[in-house]
Amino acid sequence: MAFKFYKYSATGNDFIIVDNRQGTFTLDKAFWSSLCERRTGIGADGVLLVENHQTLDFSMRYLNADGGEVSMCGNGARSISHYCHHILKLKNEGHYFFMTKAGQHESWVRGNDVKIKLPGVRDLGAISLEGLIPCKRSLFVNTGVPHAVFEVENLDQINVQQLGSLIRYDKRFSEGTNANFYERKTSLKVKVRTYERGVEGETLACGTGAVATALCLKYFDQVVSVVEVETKGGKLSVELAPDLSWTSLEGSVVCHFSGETI
Repeated sequence: MAFKFYKYSATGNDFIIVDNRQGTFTLDKAFWSSLCERRTGIGADGVLLVENHQTLDFSMRYLNADGGEVSMCGNGARSISHYCHHILKLKNEGHYFFMTKAGQHESWVRGNDVKIKLPGVRDLGAISLEGLIPCKRSLFVNTGVPHAVFEVENLDQINVQQLGSLIRYDKRFSEGTNANFYERKTSLKVKVRTYERGVEGETLACGTGAVATALCLKYFDQVVSVVEVETKGGKLSVELAPDLSWTSLEGSVVCHFSGETI
């Protein structure tokens, strides 16, 4: 089946975006996974499907590179907002309300800069990470998807693939987890590397992982300001509500090209 797609990236996370407002596409895991293959497909960390919503501007579905659907993707939400504004032109102003499996979200599109607002965090510290890996401190939190976060030394020397896989499949996580490793640069700046479940490897950035990492600063150090998160793919800005009733994620988004399958 031939269809048009757009290839996007947000701080190094790359996505295939498809308009599914007509309900043409099913969640065929093998099909979408094959499109995400780097050598034999389009290549991407995941697939974003734009769908209709009865009351909001649109609905977002996210499929990881393995073709499995998960509830949320922060950089994906930023990318799909850019697509809905600049490509689909759903509204004149760049302010959107949309639904994911993790709940309702809000976004602001200003050129290639996109900010999303996420609902309050869940399960903060609900699962103990003690004994998983040597680290300075650690925290589990759900920012739409589960994240295990570890503060480490010598971040550049960490074997993210090996440690991330070990953590992702640990039996204490019933649905698996993403694994984030971070190093403090200043009181409001961190550098982070992320192993993403579903991709089963390190990605250049992870939006919900950036938020989870910033939450560690709030949890341990009572930081209530904006945190700059440096990833391999670039910089993200995370803002935390004092009571954690919401968080926000902001950074650049790029539409690289469009194409059509045959």
